[in-house]
Amino acid sequence: MMPGALLACVLSSVILVVAGTPLALRRIPPNRLFGLRTQATLGDADLWYRANGELGRGLMVVGSVTAALALGLFLNGAAEHNLLLAWIVALSLGLAFLVLRSTRTIRRWRTVRGEDTGKAVAEVSSTAQDPRLVTMKRLEVLLDGISLLAWGGSVASLSARWSSIPGRVPVHFDASGNPDRWGDKGALLALVVVPLVIGLLIFLGRRLVSHGRYPEEVPPERLPLVHGSVRVVLAAVTTTVSVLFATLLIGAIQVAEGSRKTLPGWLLPAFLAILLLVVFVGLGRIRARLGAHKRP
Repeated sequence: MMPGALLACVLSSVILVVAGTPLALRRIPPNRLFGLRTQATLGDADLWYRANGELGRGLMVVGSVTAALALGLFLNGAAEHNLLLAWIVALSLGLAFLVLRSTRTIRRWRTVRGEDTGKAVAEVSSTAQDPRLVTMKRLEVLLDGISLLAWGGSVASLSARWSSIPGRVPVHFDASGNPDRWGDKGALLALVVVPLVIGLLIFLGRRLVSHGRYPEEVPPERLPLVHGSVRVVLAAVTTTVSVLFATLLIGAIQVAEGSRKTLPGWLLPAFLAILLLVVFVGLGRIRARLGAHKRP
């Protein structure tokens, strides 16, 4: 029987290949993705198809390589926790490379078309003059550090304790924190992969913030403050999600091992409240930045 860790790794890799196929074949129209309008972000159909094709091929390669890595380690007799750790590291590096490459492609395309020059000059001059941008950048780096620590701690904890985790683990909890559904321990892998994918997608969004379309009446010198506010909000969302999934992972392991019976009933409501607070406060600040030029 295929071990749970191997099955989870291979299935996750196959999902990447399946997700990348329509992108590589350029089947996704430039104005829709998961029901959301994307024309305002990239704005150029040629760029949309070019970026999608590159991203899709990359996803297919990463999925194929990580699946082959997991199978190779399994056939060579690697322990499950070593297999899991190697797969997660390979997946993280592959997806991070794809995100950086995609943003570089978009930036290069816009630079060639002369759309980034003015924005770059405005960003540099404003950064040198406005200490608020320096503060936001430091806050963004701090939030990224917390996110990486939470995710890295999850990977380290799962890898170190994999052999001692029982074969059946809680995969769902009710509103009171009681486990109401159990499954194979390979399901714990989702608590590491999901925040990784969410974090990388949000990171890609942060890199594209300066390419967004804003009201024409907003002065160019205020745009760097708007961009910085958006990036801080997105970084805070990533941190909240990373800490939540890390907490859920540790709690699920403890329940599976019998060291605790339930999760705290306040856990999910508290994280949901924090996430909503981050989003609404952040949107308020962004709106204030956009509307500041209208004040007398």
